[in-house]
Amino acid sequence: MLSCLGFWALLRLIYHRTLPVSLLILLVWAGFCSYMVVQAPGNAIRMGGNSSSQDLVFSALEAAKFGWVYFRNLLFQSAILPLSLLFLPIAYRLTDSRSPARVYFAINGWLALGFYLGLLFILTFLHFWAVGVPPVARLLNVVNFVWVVGWFYTLTFFVRIFRGTIGSWPLLLRHRWPVILVVTVVLGWQGYRNANVRLTYEDLRYGRAQKYHRAMMARYQLMTSARADTVILPSLPVLPVSLVLDDLSYRSGDMFNDCWAGYFYRKGVKLRKVPVPAVTPQPDLPQIARKP
Repeated sequence: MLSCLGFWALLRLIYHRTLPVSLLILLVWAGFCSYMVVQAPGNAIRMGGNSSSQDLVFSALEAAKFGWVYFRNLLFQSAILPLSLLFLPIAYRLTDSRSPARVYFAINGWLALGFYLGLLFILTFLHFWAVGVPPVARLLNVVNFVWVVGWFYTLTFFVRIFRGTIGSWPLLLRHRWPVILVVTVVLGWQGYRNANVRLTYEDLRYGRAQKYHRAMMARYQLMTSARADTVILPSLPVLPVSLVLDDLSYRSGDMFNDCWAGYFYRKGVKLRKVPVPAVTPQPDLPQIARKP
């Protein structure tokens, strides 16, 4: 947020030579919130647990190396390029002189590209600077979202810049069936190769997702109807990996159990222990000595 507000302030200075009071207040407040996040006790403990944290040179170099490999793989291994072909006619209409949305793409395209790349760098740099390791998966979800939105936004900028040079190129004017067919084939092939897509399909096809849904609905009903402060729940019959990675614990004080209990205003929740069947002792059979 602080980066976006800073870029907004830069645009105001470039195009209007003034900064409104409301923007200054937002900048000060965003800076104060960022400072409080860094100084929070939990983050302070995490940041102090790695000798490489808060090292600017190390963080910048590692973020640059990580971003080069990560975003290069996203560019060539994701569906962003074929989807960009389908987006070109949309970008052409958005930047038309009669389009009311053209004003949102009226800034310098290279300036927008610099902010886009800089924002991606900052998002990856901060994790290296804070804890000295590459960004975790939950942060990469945010990075991926910014990467996708920024990609199409920046692509629209360059369509506006070069539309006068390109002219009425048929690929830009409307969607062509050959292009749609090629993009569909490429997306289908990439979806087939994607392990997450196959895993989700198998969970749906073999009924694991449906069994999980029914078990969770039964849990919700039991949590709302039970009168005890500590509710004992049955274990899940299946764990579809595309939806869930683990179940609750058999101990009531576990962190995820506490979250469940707090959501339903209970003091505790735990799983019912499945009794292990006793092993039936086998009778000792007489040993038959072999004749030499």
